[in-house]
Amino acid sequence: MYLTMSYYISNAVVVLISLVLVMWSLIDNRYGDKQFNTRRHYLCMIALILAAHKFSMQYAMDEDMVELLPTQALSLLTIDFLVLVMGGCAIMGRYHHRTMANWIVLMWAPAMMLLSNVLMMSHGFYQPLYTMEQFAEYRVQVPIVFSGRVIFLTFMSLSWLVAIAMLVEAYVHDRWLQSNRSREQYDIRHSLMVWVVLLWATMFHIGMIPMWVPSLYVHIVVNVIYVAALVLTAIGYNKYISVQRALNEGRMGHVLIAQRLPRLLQMEGGGRTPWNIDLEINPFYSGNPRLDDVAAALGVKRQDITNYLNEHNLNLVGWVSEQRLLHCAQQITDSGRKIAEVALACGYNDLPSFSRAFKRQFGRTPTEYKAENGG
Repeated sequence: MYLTMSYYISNAVVVLISLVLVMWSLIDNRYGDKQFNTRRHYLCMIALILAAHKFSMQYAMDEDMVELLPTQALSLLTIDFLVLVMGGCAIMGRYHHRTMANWIVLMWAPAMMLLSNVLMMSHGFYQPLYTMEQFAEYRVQVPIVFSGRVIFLTFMSLSWLVAIAMLVEAYVHDRWLQSNRSREQYDIRHSLMVWVVLLWATMFHIGMIPMWVPSLYVHIVVNVIYVAALVLTAIGYNKYISVQRALNEGRMGHVLIAQRLPRLLQMEGGGRTPWNIDLEINPFYSGNPRLDDVAAALGVKRQDITNYLNEHNLNLVGWVSEQRLLHCAQQITDSGRKIAEVALACGYNDLPSFSRAFKRQFGRTPTEYKAENGG
């Protein structure tokens, strides 16, 4: 009884959160442009089909037994994955959704299976399966049911394989495009959407597992994972809105600085940043940082740095020094590196000058700081 209730509750929670996400994305459209609205509607469609899929699983139970290969739920899950792939490919620069033949080739099997399910259930002919042994028995007892399901499952499997290949190719294409773009063309919104697409492509594969394993434990665990994925999606969507709002208000530079600064500070020896900037020397670890160098390293405009400093009542040298010392403090306590090694890596030519700067910032020497913070 406890497992059965957990099964129903977990399904209901996934449905509820999916619908909340749909309502949120439909209502909160204050910052949208045409691209934003298109992506909102795309997110709504994915969440709605997911809600329908999980709602259909409410009827896949009978006397504490969960149905094996429930055709309605299986068809809806496949349709959701295919819609995700079509939209995801478009986000990554591959517009397969514009060709009707692609939709027909991918969608006909799950659509026909869903239609057959509806017709058979409405006429009382639908026969649920609860074990693989029962499925094997249908080969003799009800051959038309057995053959129909095998055919549909085969073609749906082919649709999944083709869709996976399309998504992988689109992702490779997108990575190539991003690697050849300048920092001015970098778009956090695009990266967020690609992240969401990959998250849900993974989720739909995980969601396929309980379709083949008639175990309440598996269904409940997968539902918990669905809830976590929905929460992550909501967080990503909120970040998308924040970026959109920052763009509308002309504050995108502040967003990029806050996002990229921690990652830039990790690059003590320079190199290629995740936003495609090649650094011979990290300006945060140079003895005389220049505004243009800092802006270039962060991939923002010179004016963005100026506005950021003015808003926080900072000067460039003091801000760079503070960030460098904060990074040093973190390395001293968390990385296990020697103090002298950290000082040298972060641009201090001798240990005494590093100790003096560190004490001015934190009120204690690096050795004292390390001892107090368990380093």
